[in-house]
Amino acid sequence: MLPTEVRDGVVAAAGAALADGLGRVCLVAGVAAFVGAGLALVLIRGKDRVAVVAPEEAAEVTA
Repeated sequence: MLPTEVRDGVVAAAGAALADGLGRVCLVAGVAAFVGAGLALVLIRGKDRVAVVAPEEAAEVTA
């Protein structure tokens, strides 16, 4: 069996690595959610401003 100090050090190192990994996963997930929400907002707001026009109608508008 390992001495208590060594075991505690291993447990602390494993806990720190786990916390660091989870922190990075949460950071990436948060950034992805923020970007996704921004993209959705742009698409929703932009949909009202973009009109699909047939080529014949476009020629009439620009003429």
